Amino acid sequence: MGRATVLCLAILSLLMAPGLAGAIQISGSVWATGAEEYALAPSKAFGQYLPTPNATFTTESINFDSRNLPAEQQKIITFNQFLNSPAWDKASFVNFDPDKSMFAASKGVFFQFTWSLDLPAGSSQVNITHDDGFFFFDVSGFKAGEDGVFKEPKVSSFDVMVKDPGKYNVTLNYGALNNTDTHVLIFSTPEPGSMLLLALGIIGIGVLRRRH
Repeated sequence: MGRATVLCLAILSLLMAPGLAGAIQISGSVWATGAEEYALAPSKAFGQYLPTPNATFTTESINFDSRNLPAEQQKIITFNQFLNSPAWDKASFVNFDPDKSMFAASKGVFFQFTWSLDLPAGSSQVNITHDDGFFFFDVSGFKAGEDGVFKEPKVSSFDVMVKDPGKYNVTLNYGALNNTDTHVLIFSTPEPGSMLLLALGIIGIGVLRRRH
């Protein structure tokens, strides 16, 4: 294998590493008033009849950490900040302003995200970083979650097992409560193609080092 080829593989692997792959389309709903019960126990809200949400939206990622904001903004987090500038469904707005603090009219806010997750056959690790409770469900019947409030953000990692490769509809419930210092919700899962390229890149770098 030529040096140029090996180097290209190494660079390509880094560009395709998890978190840098193509965007996904996530549909979401938010309950911003009277949602304290769901926010405190996102697992109980799954499968139940939910009232009409205050607004619906679409976004391309679930990746928010209030600790990355300037200090003066960390206590006044807007829906647009939290959801990474989503596309809002204007028709669904009910006394709702996405540029105001999430907790302007409520002690707790409840979110529900749904999308298609591309999974290989076998086991895939899912990582959810969260400061409050969450509940994750996929079409294969896998469920995981934790209710309550946490003093510090934590990472919950678990394996999702599917028999056949393909796109699986998943749901993620999340409750944000205003009695915590930080607000964090990050969803990530390694992508098989990316991991393969990353491995090839590492092997290529090793080959170059041995030749020198």
